Amino acid sequence: MRKINRRNFLKAAGILSAAVAGSLMTGCGGSDAGTQAAASNLTPYNELTVGTDHTDLTATIKVINHRTDLIQDGTFDGYVAEFQKLYPNITIEYEGITDYAGDMTTRLTSQEWGDVCMIPTTIPLTELGDYFYPMCDLTAIQEDYNFAANRAYGGKVYGIPSTGNAQGVIYNKHVFEEAGVTSIPKTPTEFLDALQKIRDYDPSIDPLYTNYAAGWTMSAWDAYIGGGAILDRDEPSRVLHRCSTFLLTPETDYEERGFVPNVCFPCATLQDAATGRIALYYGCADSYVGLAFTTVDEVVDYIKAHDNAGPADREPGVR
Repeated sequence: MRKINRRNFLKAAGILSAAVAGSLMTGCGGSDAGTQAAASNLTPYNELTVGTDHTDLTATIKVINHRTDLIQDGTFDGYVAEFQKLYPNITIEYEGITDYAGDMTTRLTSQEWGDVCMIPTTIPLTELGDYFYPMCDLTAIQEDYNFAANRAYGGKVYGIPSTGNAQGVIYNKHVFEEAGVTSIPKTPTEFLDALQKIRDYDPSIDPLYTNYAAGWTMSAWDAYIGGGAILDRDEPSRVLHRCSTFLLTPETDYEERGFVPNVCFPCATLQDAATGRIALYYGCADSYVGLAFTTVDEVVDYIKAHDNAGPADREPGVR
């Protein structure tokens, strides 16, 4: 039995989240009117002072996370010991889950899952408020925390990431300039052209270095995007035109953030033969279904304008 009322529990959960800043953690919430009313009057996460605020609280809080390794090697015991130096009357229970996304998503449908957890990536941003209470306004911490918007919705932050991935390329500006690369490549073709210029400028310079053997280092460069090509109707193995850039690419929040980030996965199209209008259904970050509209003429014109098909592509054969 917890010796704490609802309002004090939310205070304790907020204190715990503040104490472990840097972990994508949040306290339980939900659509219950009483919980939401109590949470709305709490001190925002960014205004809490750990070790000073609410030191008189008595509670038992269950924390669920995916770091079974840190539990097994005793690291979590150390976290709890340090926390209880500041809050000796708050008892911390914890549990590690191996299949975290699957098991935790199921548990969240119950009111008895625990109190503080790492937010499963399977929870759509629009539903965060159904399971958790907000920690603070996004504007209050976005200048202090990287990736603060990762689990934010409606201007409210529901969790702070423990890690974050920033994709990009580190390049030597001096070498680019000396090789005659005057602008940052924006397409795969431009990128390859820039590498060739570097090779021509100085064969002793490796134009590109990557840990290719690891595999993921190359695949991480690309998002799932939608491309296009025009084939010979009578001999489909002949590629008449192939678009050098994308027709559809992740740009919006629901395309860039979700269960599998940065995914636009075309699934099916509907075409109005009379008008040439096309409706394209596509997967967004493996979490949503998107619907985009265009026309046959618009697609054909765009592919031809960005055509990079060569003579070999127009030869019949297996590709």
